[in-house]
Amino acid sequence: MMPFYLQGVLGYKPSQIGLIMLPTAITITIIGPLAGRLSDKYGWRRFNLAGLTLSATGLYVLSRLSDTSAVTLVIVAMVLQAAGNGLFNAPNAASIFSAAENNKHGVVSALLSLVRNSANVTSVAVATTIVTATMFSLGYAPDLGDIRISEDAGVLSAFVSGLRLLYLIMGSVLLIGIVLQGFAED
Repeated sequence: MMPFYLQGVLGYKPSQIGLIMLPTAITITIIGPLAGRLSDKYGWRRFNLAGLTLSATGLYVLSRLSDTSAVTLVIVAMVLQAAGNGLFNAPNAASIFSAAENNKHGVVSALLSLVRNSANVTSVAVATTIVTATMFSLGYAPDLGDIRISEDAGVLSAFVSGLRLLYLIMGSVLLIGIVLQGFAED
């Protein structure tokens, strides 16, 4: 949803959007392997918790976006969220593999890939549904294509309302993960 926001609401060109989103890729590329190595040394629990917390924080910051938010706020929030993903992913995989017998790691790897890919695909559909349903509930066509070309402040405001709700829901789901993390065993 972020490219729609950056282009349709804040008015950036696609080439600029790529540059705006680049720090998130750099962040996860650096933090992911580092978190994996450190979690091997210090255990996965604190990295899972820190990752969920950073991601939730980034999502809650994104849930405060407006029609006029500064791009630096967007970048900082996306970097926080990406840092959380980087801290979470490798240690989380290590925690899952540690619960399985060595001869079952192939099956666990396949299941982990299936779950992550399914979640990625499903999350795009759910995100789109939340944003477009919010737009529709505010009296606008549930069409994300309108965001790129619209000069109607109402359409853009309805989209931002949906985006804010989406990020609020996503952050809340991560809070549930943080609570459940407290019940996880090392």
